[in-house]
Amino acid sequence: VFDEQPVRGKVREYPREGIFLTEKEGRVQYVRLSPATVPGLLERWPGLGDALQFFSGCEEFGIVGDMLLRSAGIPCSLFFFKHNYIVHTLEDDLLLTVLAAIAGRQSLQLQTFSSRALARPEDPGHEEVVVPMQILSSVQTGRRYLMAFSQEFDHFSSYRLVFIRNAVPGEEVGDYEEIRSRYLKQKSHSFGVSFSARPGEEVEPLQVLLRIDPETEGYVLDRVRREMRCGTLSKQEEQLYLLTLDLNDPNEAMQWVKTLIGRIVSVEGGTPSLRERFYTDIRRMREVYADDAVQ
Repeated sequence: VFDEQPVRGKVREYPREGIFLTEKEGRVQYVRLSPATVPGLLERWPGLGDALQFFSGCEEFGIVGDMLLRSAGIPCSLFFFKHNYIVHTLEDDLLLTVLAAIAGRQSLQLQTFSSRALARPEDPGHEEVVVPMQILSSVQTGRRYLMAFSQEFDHFSSYRLVFIRNAVPGEEVGDYEEIRSRYLKQKSHSFGVSFSARPGEEVEPLQVLLRIDPETEGYVLDRVRREMRCGTLSKQEEQLYLLTLDLNDPNEAMQWVKTLIGRIVSVEGGTPSLRERFYTDIRRMREVYADDAVQ
């Protein structure tokens, strides 16, 4: 038999969580369960069950959906996942804090650490106050990044969520809209999560000349147009197309550009180090794979 005091404590706590509803008549307080239960909500909102089944296996907060289905005894009968990698569970609590700060236009005090610090748990990491802008999720790796503005360094940076140890919301930022306008302008010239090249490097538009036969390789043109993000593709002459990427950091686009190997005629613009690295890679590939008898 438990003591009365813990019950009183729960009666005070659960209404704040939405689990209990309280009504007072005179000096007597009545407590009842909230009707906002999983079965009740599924009955009230048609289609919610289907959405819950789908998102229980993917997207942000998927583990919450999975737990709701299990607690209600509802089988996932519509969608089946061969592999369900719950890779973001440890980030989700942090993600909720960040999204709330973005919605409230608040600053964030971040405590970050590097991958090298994983072997040193005693390392306090680095503390920094930033203005959060957006969460970006990579469609290639699944990694999630916080894009934020450092008022101290007057610079936008990306912070991978898995390397943020703690985030504490601060005060509302007065010039938030001005900062966000700057962010959107820079983001329109970003291929990924980097907003700048190496310090001191002058960045020119990256120009890649491609040889593509539109009759037999129309799918390649479709793919380039679909994936080039903030670039343009113009026809120069028969089977020659110029891909122009005006980027803050063209290095980010090179991994994608290299998937067009075999159709690349030349690479110009960007930074000198980028061009040198590209042509060095081509020379090394030729040394390894080229057949002298065919050259």
